[in-house]
Parts: sequence; C-alpha cells; structure tokens
Amino acid sequence: MERILEVNLLAPFKVATSFRKQISMSDKKTLIMMSSDLGSVYQNTFGGLYSYRASKSGLNVVTKGMSNEWKDIIVVALAPGWCRTHLGGAEAEIDPVDSVEDQQKMFESLTASDSGKFLDRFGNDVPW
Repeated sequence: MERILEVNLLAPFKVATSFRKQISMSDKKTLIMMSSDLGSVYQNTFGGLYSYRASKSGLNVVTKGMSNEWKDIIVVALAPGWCRTHLGGAEAEIDPVDSVEDQQKMFESLTASDSGKFLDRFGNDVPW
C-alpha cells in the first residue's frame, strides 16, 4: 500500500508544490492531476482495489485543496477512462492514444471556472 500511495498521491503532491511557481508563471497556468474513476467514492460500487482507490481519492482531496489555495492556477483532477495499459488490462475499453487525444482537446477548453473539478477526458464532471 505504501508504494501505491507514494506513486499516486505523494509524488504528484511533491511535484506540484515544487513547481508551483513555474506553473503560475506559465502561459496556461494549469495543473492536471491524473486521477481515476476508481478515486470516486460515489462510483465505488464493487469494492476492492483499496490501495489504488485510496491513493486516487486522496489525490482528489489534494487537487480540491490546491484549487482553493492556488487561485492563480487552474487545478483539475482528471479521470482518463479505463485504458488498455498494464494496469487497465487488455479488456479495457479505451486505447490510451485515443484517451490522450481527448484529454488534449479538453485541456485546451479549460477555464478558471473548471478549477477544483474532477473531470473525465471529455471535460464532463465525475462525481466525487
């Protein structure tokens, strides 16, 4: 469990806080935290995967907190969808390339009003 929390929660937190100044000076002023639908408490309908779920749910809490403090930066938690990766498996619904293309389009449309949200790759709200 510790390793999963280090990778999915602590590392993104440390990177974000370390680069906050650079992000705030960038043109886009946007921070995307890579979350997961499995980080949604609302959508937890089958249990299991406790370490992964806790790490992504925790990341969502961090994202929301940063959005409240870092008013000059758009901070969003992103659920990329169930992708065919090592973690997602061969039976997953989405090709990772397609997910990234959708994400890139969504990133371009983000505004300050999106800060603090948990969004899917199309920009739709994901229930917390």
